[in-house]
Amino acid sequence: MTSASKTDLGMSFKSSELPCPCEPVIKGDARVAAISAASILAKVTRDREMEQFDRCYPGYGLARHKGYPTALHLEALVRLGVTPQHRRSFAPVRRLLITNIDPS
Repeated sequence: MTSASKTDLGMSFKSSELPCPCEPVIKGDARVAAISAASILAKVTRDREMEQFDRCYPGYGLARHKGYPTALHLEALVRLGVTPQHRRSFAPVRRLLITNIDPS
């Protein structure tokens, strides 16, 4: 088992911190079929969740941009504010929360 830093993994943990043996695979989605399949499943699941959130939070265009930081999404954040589903670590969301911009 290899221990990799978060820089190597692009993640916020080291493989040695996981409760099971593992080995990081650089560019794993291109090299390992199971990783590629998991990536596809995660994307499809995320897209479906964004379509559901779009019905709960109209005006953000979530079904269209799937949560990616498009101009439409960023404008909606300023206009409508932050939803409970927005990631607080996403820089535009964090800035809005810090500056307490009133969307009205």
